[in-house]
Amino acid sequence: MGKILFIFISLFLLSSCLYEDKGNYDYNRLPDLEIWGVEENYGDRLLYTEYLKIVPEIKFSDEKDEAYSYAWYKKGKDKELVLISETKDLNYLPEDFGRNDFRFVVVHKETGLKAWVDTYCNVYSKTERGFYVLKQTVDGRTDMDAYLREPDGSYTKMEDVITLAVGAPLDGDPKSLDYNKYRWDNRDENSLEVKNALFPTTSEDVAVIDLVSLKHLVSYEDLFVEAMPIKGERKIKGMFSSGSSSMLIYEGNDGKNKVRTRTAHEHSTFGFEYEDYNPFPCPLGTEEGGNKLMLFDQESGRFLTTSGEVSKYTVLSKTINSTFGKYPMEGRDCDIVFLAQSDGQCGYLASKGIGYVLMKKRHHPDSLLLGQFSPKMFSSLTSYSAMQQVDTLLASKVALSRADFYTMHQDGGVMYFSIGNSINKYYINSKKEMVDVMRVPGGEITWMKYLRNDYVEAPLRFSCLIIATYDKATDSYKLLLYDIDSSDNPVVTPRTVLEGKGRVHSAKYVVPVNLEGSRTFFKNYYYY
Repeated sequence: MGKILFIFISLFLLSSCLYEDKGNYDYNRLPDLEIWGVEENYGDRLLYTEYLKIVPEIKFSDEKDEAYSYAWYKKGKDKELVLISETKDLNYLPEDFGRNDFRFVVVHKETGLKAWVDTYCNVYSKTERGFYVLKQTVDGRTDMDAYLREPDGSYTKMEDVITLAVGAPLDGDPKSLDYNKYRWDNRDENSLEVKNALFPTTSEDVAVIDLVSLKHLVSYEDLFVEAMPIKGERKIKGMFSSGSSSMLIYEGNDGKNKVRTRTAHEHSTFGFEYEDYNPFPCPLGTEEGGNKLMLFDQESGRFLTTSGEVSKYTVLSKTINSTFGKYPMEGRDCDIVFLAQSDGQCGYLASKGIGYVLMKKRHHPDSLLLGQFSPKMFSSLTSYSAMQQVDTLLASKVALSRADFYTMHQDGGVMYFSIGNSINKYYINSKKEMVDVMRVPGGEITWMKYLRNDYVEAPLRFSCLIIATYDKATDSYKLLLYDIDSSDNPVVTPRTVLEGKGRVHSAKYVVPVNLEGSRTFFKNYYYY
């Protein structure tokens, strides 16, 4: 049985009554009534599987409580009242997620006079907050663990969520874990429902898992209007989103990467197939300008944008303009090593809207290019999106060139990278590199990222460098959360260690976006 949530809230005086005609036209005044314990609302969240318990305290000035009857109603989708209890005290297990509206009614038995008060609560699922860890199983397939965040900041582990939802791990090695809206055709209720969904993606498959119920909504074949390659012939590179736009990248028969897009909250299927180019998946975007995503064409060196609303790429202009930057937005004869946004406000503050791209010259292997640009510009001003600064680094002189994994401190200026089990950092503005600032004990590092949750207060808030390690001998991983000190170094002892079976590909931290504001969903793409 779930936890009990006790609600005792301040005085609420019923000052309005509905008088019901019993046919004898002999009305008596409903005795003075005072009620404690029911207010306009009581609590912004109730955890699903928790019982809602409300204990009204009622005082009658003229009669005893035997003179009254009580009823609790729940308001349905069409505002109809559904009786859920005929007792004064409510002890109810909500069946619906999101907002639940209730009405408490007191009836004077002799006269039939009624008085009532309305209230509501928000109900969320335990699965809506915490880490989802995409991992490769020992047999080369893909599954996912969940570490669900408790109110005290601790975690509850759920193993093999994909197996739980789908019935088995997904075939293929893990490629990406996306989080976006999905318009689900609920045939049982004959309705279209917009769900918050996780999209674990492998080289051969995509699952769509409802974040609230962890139910598998649809299969790979349902994501396209026409028939797509059968399993075993698919070469999926990943699925990525920015706001309402989602894109799926895969290798076509000609060996080039292809892109299909959809508008997440409006369409359930991927429609447009983008022609030409050979885009490298380096998704980056801002909320402005239609939630566009950015890619890099590996043949021309041009940067491209995509959107779920059109059927073509937009090439970011090569124009060099003194107002918007000194360098063209292109990288000919280059391969992208790393691309990220370092912006604590995710593009909301112009002064902090900085994107970083690290490129390696193909025919000059000792040359690294580190460019800075404004992600806002490619969303709102397609005429100009030039880089604002390009530094040339000698690969032989910087450890940065030998890194296995990179990540950006989101408040700007610091790039963390790993070489083996060594954690290092590079200060972009001062061009200073610090090597071996920390050693990560244990197995091989398989993934790292700087993550921040700033939606809630402690103990749920964190700002950490997250590192995953893998021990081949035991086929097990550790997810290590390191706080960052005032010198931008990870603290030696991790604040949290999460452990499981398999090899981590990536992890995503999610929050209940339907309850925490309109910007929350967008920010998930960058923070988590």
